[in-house]
Amino acid sequence: MSFPPQQPGPPGCPRQGYPQQGYPQQGPHGSFWGGPAQPAYQQPPGTGYPPQGRFGGQISEWGPPPGPPPRKKHTGWIIGGVGAGMAVLLGVVLVVSLFVLGGDEIEAGDCIGSDEVAMNADIFVAECGSVRSSYRVVQVVEGPIGSPEGIFQRCGGSFWEKEPDRVLCITPDFAASDCLTTGGNPDAAPIKVACGDPRADLRVTEVKHVVPGEDVCGVLESYLGTRTPPLTACFTRVSAS
Repeated sequence: MSFPPQQPGPPGCPRQGYPQQGYPQQGPHGSFWGGPAQPAYQQPPGTGYPPQGRFGGQISEWGPPPGPPPRKKHTGWIIGGVGAGMAVLLGVVLVVSLFVLGGDEIEAGDCIGSDEVAMNADIFVAECGSVRSSYRVVQVVEGPIGSPEGIFQRCGGSFWEKEPDRVLCITPDFAASDCLTTGGNPDAAPIKVACGDPRADLRVTEVKHVVPGEDVCGVLESYLGTRTPPLTACFTRVSAS
């Protein structure tokens, strides 16, 4: 299943709990994931690939070097696909190993989902646009990659790793009025749930086919998106019932 002001230190992703005025940064590789400006936290060392065969992931320290801190309305998170014009944004990698229930082979154009937000959660192929679908596979990259940085270059945007030699490039499969849950875990990719689900803590307000940036969504909205393909989903936080 798509970001932030630069801070001194190694490249990484800001992590934080729920702020009063917005949602914290997180997301799958290649996505922007941000909200109203909050103090940024630096990436802890020692993260990397999760155990093979399950849905889950850890953030590694791969990515472009930090630049000077910009002035922004929101903080944000870009993971992958950073071009020269995006040098002010941090690049990190979220590697997700996939275990597909029922042994389905995932191909470009398929959509995938999960019933839980957790490290090593099972995923499944789902009908695109349905409440069961959270992310769409844009392309499948075959062949040895060698490192998260190699995946970063080959995929050109968001990715989940199915096997060491098979990477799925993905983008959110969200629409306006969809509800999502983060499961209270700021390090996990959000999944789509029914709006009546007590776990729902985000609602999509708008989806735009543009690269995420500070002015794409409202000042008090969070955002998640990808550069390849260009897509930005804007969110508001809702109270879990």
